[in-house]
Amino acid sequence: MILLIDWHVKAINNPMDFTEGDGEAINFVDDSMAGFREQGGDSLTGQRRYGMTSLMEKLNIVSPAYRSNKMSWILLSNAIALAHEGCCFENESHTPSTPTSESEAIRQEWSRLVCVFIYLADESLATRLGLEPLLPEKSRQVVKDQFSTTFADSLSDSTLWEGYLELAVETRKGREFLHSLKKTGTSLSSLNLVPTLEHLRRSLSRWKRQYHHHYDSNTFLSACLDMEFHYVTMYCFAPAAQALPSSSRTAASALSEFSDQAAQASYSLLAVIVDVLEPGKLIAYLPVRCWLFIVAASLHLLKATIAKEQHISLSNPNIHLLRSVIDAIRQGSPDDSHMAMRFSKFLGIILQASLPPPRSAVPEGAQQGPEINGVASQGETVPEGPYASMFGDVGIWDIPVNLDVVSDPFTWWDSFSGRNGFARFP
Repeated sequence: MILLIDWHVKAINNPMDFTEGDGEAINFVDDSMAGFREQGGDSLTGQRRYGMTSLMEKLNIVSPAYRSNKMSWILLSNAIALAHEGCCFENESHTPSTPTSESEAIRQEWSRLVCVFIYLADESLATRLGLEPLLPEKSRQVVKDQFSTTFADSLSDSTLWEGYLELAVETRKGREFLHSLKKTGTSLSSLNLVPTLEHLRRSLSRWKRQYHHHYDSNTFLSACLDMEFHYVTMYCFAPAAQALPSSSRTAASALSEFSDQAAQASYSLLAVIVDVLEPGKLIAYLPVRCWLFIVAASLHLLKATIAKEQHISLSNPNIHLLRSVIDAIRQGSPDDSHMAMRFSKFLGIILQASLPPPRSAVPEGAQQGPEINGVASQGETVPEGPYASMFGDVGIWDIPVNLDVVSDPFTWWDSFSGRNGFARFP
């Protein structure tokens, strides 16, 4: 069950005609339109959000994501229930002097592993879905107090697994921080985020010194751990970018630094895809949670780039990396039904809509301008390289007419946060 939480790609691609309950997955389309109708003064923002939602619906991203989340939550709850029925979380009452049979030692070792991996799955899924963990606090304490120091002894790459467990602790701190921001109900500008962000930075720096790149085996597992670390860094520091525009002068410098770190973390995460996973042909084996990392990091890096540059250059290193990632996940997809295909097209559309169109022959009398399906301004050329063919033809992306991300780098991003956002997508 724990494995199926992260490797159930085929199970979430069933045709909608053969699934039930998917109506809940698309209710937020009506919610978005309701908000659009109610806020007449903000109609342009409503159109952008609805355009983004329609795009995700068209690419069949929303319903599979809903099925993935629902299935994962059910699997986790069943795994926790079975573990408790099997007494896996019971305190080990034997002392070192108490003789233990070989079969009992094996049972205890297995129980430790089951409990720790349930704990890891619970923390990961709670972060992915933006929900509270399912595991009871008493069971969590058993894992932290008794099993966390010994579980990796029976595993190969023990340092990597210890790093995973410690990173889950840091992730929980970041998740609780973001949940606290939601509960306050106040704007970020009225909150002093810097002390908490500083605390999170120290914790993540400590983890990085102890575990990051302190291994030389199991490239796939270490790459997944790298991605998780960079995602947690981006996840924790991303609120700084939203608080920055309305922050005070005293806090602006620190918030700007955290915002830059979040952008750099998104860049580093995506670099793992291009530099490690793609050359090793490992993208097809990524667990579900890593697709959240890829999509979220791509959107965050694009947003950060747009926010800093009014006119994005096609030669921008961030844009080049995004192109490389989109091509890598498309080429690395094991088949046409894999969600990598939908995500690559979705990211390709968003990126293409954010860029100046490629220069082409301009018919006499045609107007030049930055329109999405228009003609690029003079001087812009399609960059050469292995990804030029993918992005040279605007028509292949089928960009919706009501999708506009160029004119406002902030409002379109809001549709990916909260209840309906990519925080809940696999």
